[in-house]
Formats: sequence, structure tokens, C-alpha cells
Amino acid sequence: MEKMTEVAIVNCIEKMMTERREKILESDEYIRQDVDDLKELEERYAGMNLPYMFRRVIDDYIACLESKSERYADLSYVRGYGVMRSSCSKTS
Repeated sequence: MEKMTEVAIVNCIEKMMTERREKILESDEYIRQDVDDLKELEERYAGMNLPYMFRRVIDDYIACLESKSERYADLSYVRGYGVMRSSCSKTS
């Protein structure tokens, strides 16, 4: 039963993080510009005549950067949420 509660809490936190991330992405003009730039660069990259081995290394490198960035954002959010919760509990 405790494990089910833990899973429910984790799912709820993940949902909240996704919703907040989407709101930030929609509202920040710099991020929106980056998204537009990425689309253009992806199209240019897809049109390049690169050997499979080069494309694979580039794809893996990009995936690693994205994974690191997402993980850092998630940890920052969770850490901030924990700090916020402990601050709130001290004032109660």
C-alpha cells in the first residue's frame, strides 16, 4: 500500500513538473525563439549529406546534452520544491 502511495505521489509530481515546464515554454520569448531556431536547424541537419557514423555521433551528442539539461531542470525543480516546503513548514 505504501509503495502505491509513493508511486501516486511521484506521478503527481511528474505531472506538475510537465505542466509547469509547458507553461514556461509557452510564456518565455527566448525559449520560443530557441524552439523556432531548433526547428530550422533540424531541417538543415536532415538535409545534410552526412555518413551514418557522423550522424550517429552527432545524434548521440545532442541526446546527451538534452538528457543532462532535462535532468538538471527536474532536479532544480524538485530541490526548489523541497526548499519551499521546508520554508512553509517552519512558518506553520
